[in-house]
Amino acid sequence: MLFLRICFVCLFSPLLLCGQTTTAILGNITDSSGAVVPGATVRILHEPTQTLRTAISNERGSYFLPLSQVGLYTVSVEVTGFKAARQTGIAVEINQRVRVDFTLQIGDVRDTITVEGAAPAVATDDASLGEIFTQRSIMELPLNGRDVLQLATLSSNVALTSGFAGSEALVGAGVRQNMNSLSLDGVSIVNNLINTTTMRPSIDAVEEFKVQHGNYSAEYGNYMGAHVDLVTKAGTNDFHGSVFEFIRNDILDARNFFEDPKSPKNPLRRNEFGFVLSGPVYIPKVYNGKNRTFFMGNYEGLRYIWKSSQLATLMTPLMRQGNFSEISTVIKDPLNKNTPFQNNTIPPNRIAAQTKKIVTTQVLLKSAK
Repeated sequence: MLFLRICFVCLFSPLLLCGQTTTAILGNITDSSGAVVPGATVRILHEPTQTLRTAISNERGSYFLPLSQVGLYTVSVEVTGFKAARQTGIAVEINQRVRVDFTLQIGDVRDTITVEGAAPAVATDDASLGEIFTQRSIMELPLNGRDVLQLATLSSNVALTSGFAGSEALVGAGVRQNMNSLSLDGVSIVNNLINTTTMRPSIDAVEEFKVQHGNYSAEYGNYMGAHVDLVTKAGTNDFHGSVFEFIRNDILDARNFFEDPKSPKNPLRRNEFGFVLSGPVYIPKVYNGKNRTFFMGNYEGLRYIWKSSQLATLMTPLMRQGNFSEISTVIKDPLNKNTPFQNNTIPPNRIAAQTKKIVTTQVLLKSAK
């Protein structure tokens, strides 16, 4: 069974990756005179996984590599008659089109010009407005109930609101909640009718997410509000993992002041636990997926036992008959200039039929218990 699960991950991981986001690496290749360089071989190396992708510059000297994973990249260019060029430390974030341009120098292709620690990418190919929340923000900022979607409220003009049956919804960009969207790895996770979601990804499994609320690309044309795009972690050549548990227990709490000291204390036991594990797919003597095939698994469970005390006012048998002589509050007749009722008792003919039925039903329910 474990082997079949691993095979499923191996087969469908590329499909999931292709549906993630609009992340891409693109650029132009020119020589020292500014002329375009067609036919150049461009290679992008995803540093965490050491996976390599290749493209050829077109007649305008441009290249485009879509559906790139988030993370750090090394981008290199080679073409006959020019020195090879390479840029390292190219950071690619979710839904970001990173432009990496090259100006090649005439020389032997065996010579390489390397630019290390490239400057932060500036988005010059789209005019979208939004904020990106990295893994550090997700892990270190306080979240009530470990709900990663609450971070969206830190973005300008975006709020999180309650939806139907315990679901959540966005309110952003000045429009109603059914005009916003949420996606996980490029797949919508909202109800198609009212655009709310009951899915709350584990913060340990989320790599980063982006909140867009203006001038986004045409692919978001179905909605006019805010768009939250989450991307999960991906496996790398190294194994990574963590185990966690958050606990609350009534043993650590004082008794409620209004509880009966003779009764057992109300229980409160909340255990939230789980794990995340990622790395290369490795089956001893069968398959080594290093630099090729990776996995990421996550589980989060919640066990919650809770009971609370409530204060309520109950009607005595006399009160149910309209007799309020047991209390000091004066009951007045609104139809007789607020004159107090005699003996603080409401006459039976002044009690509404609906009220009599409600009182009778309550008595029957109490007897049934």
